Amino acid sequence: MYKNNSRNGSKSKDEEKMKKKVEKEIIDSMSKNPNNWKGIFYVNSKDPRIIVPKINPSFGWTLNFGHKVSYVGILLIILIIVVYQVLIYM
Repeated sequence: MYKNNSRNGSKSKDEEKMKKKVEKEIIDSMSKNPNNWKGIFYVNSKDPRIIVPKINPSFGWTLNFGHKVSYVGILLIILIIVVYQVLIYM
């Protein structure tokens, strides 16, 4: 009378895992694409990450300048430095 949906449930979980893996691979490949790099700056508005690895990961990380939040972060850092300098010299 009752059907056991454990197989269907595990299949959908497997499909979700596979979908997440494919999405991760696509996002990871974005930062490796040389067309998304403007000199030393990474610019890709389709990439949802704010901080991305550089082309050579041993060089560290950089900001995604295609994402608006990265500009807000830079402005906040500059504002903190300016306020700190003003407070020191008062």
